[in-house]
Amino acid sequence: MTGQKVLVVDDETDFANGLARLISSDFPELAVSVAYSGPEALRAMDTSAPDLLLLDLNMPGMHGFDVMHAALEKHPNLSVVVLTAYGTVETAVAALKKGAWDFLTKPVGNEELQRAVAKGCERSFLLGENSRLKLLAARSGSGNALIGDSEVMRRLRETIAAVAAAEYTV
Repeated sequence: MTGQKVLVVDDETDFANGLARLISSDFPELAVSVAYSGPEALRAMDTSAPDLLLLDLNMPGMHGFDVMHAALEKHPNLSVVVLTAYGTVETAVAALKKGAWDFLTKPVGNEELQRAVAKGCERSFLLGENSRLKLLAARSGSGNALIGDSEVMRRLRETIAAVAAAEYTV
């Protein structure tokens, strides 16, 4: 999770700031920022894409679903956790169908929040890694290319090079 970014979006400034402080204390390796409206959040995402978006639904000016739609169009590997005081089964289902990864109701418990942040950041990392590896595979132009940069993969490449240089049948 090192180097990952979290953006908290809520029009209730005290709640948003408290949530940001709580996440920062539980996950000091994360960079946590706050936006107090949908348009402010989208402007922040233009300059720095977060890995995790904690998003209130009912905000004046721009509904959370509209923010989520715009954010996911720009950043498809983004994990969105919808956080609302007006949680119903219908709202949760709608949020998940529209692209949210998780749904929490206010007031949120610390354990719930920690789980959502940890799993959401892990999900974003894995989606980004998957995209990166697909790009590497496409660039290699061959389905037989070895992809990876671990110590084991380096040793495998060295062994292959050594065997290829020999005149023996392997």
